[in-house]
Amino acid sequence: MLNVIVVIVVSLMCGFVVGAILGFSFAAHPTILEGARPRTNSRIVLFLARPTSELDGAELVLFAVTMLLWAAVLFGLCGLPFYLHSMLMPGSRNLLIASICTFIVVTLLSTRLGRSKWLSLTRHAA
Repeated sequence: MLNVIVVIVVSLMCGFVVGAILGFSFAAHPTILEGARPRTNSRIVLFLARPTSELDGAELVLFAVTMLLWAAVLFGLCGLPFYLHSMLMPGSRNLLIASICTFIVVTLLSTRLGRSKWLSLTRHAA
């Protein structure tokens, strides 16, 4: 029973993180290209939330490395629930379906949270 709880909780957490970041990113991309800037003191967000045409050589390399690392984290978060399922409960098809559904539903729901966070950062930005 504990294995089932672990797999479902990990699916929830990974889906939430992936969805929130994807929602934030998808909402930010078109508005950044239009020139919008977020109202935040986070240096990471300010660095990542600007068009790549504004980056110089070293910043462009750092940006590219950051995006490659993010891709690895994204795929890792997407695969972690299923890897845990195969390690903790091999052969349990119902749990696999439950973890897939949980991951997808939570990811889709949390994209709204990420999108609303981006919109709150840019709502009154000049």
